[in-house]
Amino acid sequence: MTPTRKVVLGLIVVALGAIILLSMIAWYYSNLSWAHIIGMGASVLLLVVFWFGLTDARFATVESIFRRYGSATVLFARFFNILRQLNGIVAGTLGMSWRRFLLFNALGGVLWVTVWVLAATYFTEHLAILTTLAHHTKVVAIILVVGVLIFALACLARRLRGVAGLRR
Repeated sequence: MTPTRKVVLGLIVVALGAIILLSMIAWYYSNLSWAHIIGMGASVLLLVVFWFGLTDARFATVESIFRRYGSATVLFARFFNILRQLNGIVAGTLGMSWRRFLLFNALGGVLWVTVWVLAATYFTEHLAILTTLAHHTKVVAIILVVGVLIFALACLARRLRGVAGLRR
């Protein structure tokens, strides 16, 4: 990879990270202010999302999980579609500290953009190898089948050890 290309990729990562960060801050503040201005907090949110199947019990579960793993949730939410959508909404509604949200959201945004930029760069540079592998589907299929068998045997062995441990 040429030095110019590295600089361009770096600029892409920074620009996209800044855009993502600004959008999540907007979601955070819109939901934080909305919940507190109305004065009803999360109960108003429950009325709105009831139509999407989020019951009071499920919201309580989401709230307890978010209070325990909130920072990690904000950090990795971008990699999961539903979490990506609800990240700022839940953080703002549940009153997560703005500084904590900003820190972990910024780190998560940079991590997400970096993973996608590097993955695209890697696959672009190794497209010839991937094309060659695609033409040898039997070899790839055998490798995948062997991998799945090894994984299945490892899971079976773990389960059998667990059952044997219960019998003692």
